[in-house]
Amino acid sequence: MVERGTHTELLAAGGRYEELYRTQFASPDEHAEPVVSVEPA
Repeated sequence: MVERGTHTELLAAGGRYEELYRTQFASPDEHAEPVVSVEPA
């Protein structure tokens, strides 16, 4: 076990739990790669 606490406490602590939660539940545009539009040949 790396961290211990309630969901709210772990998010507030800003540790590994918060990082994993943020990457799993962030809105798509927060971690999105730039979109490249390619026209068909």
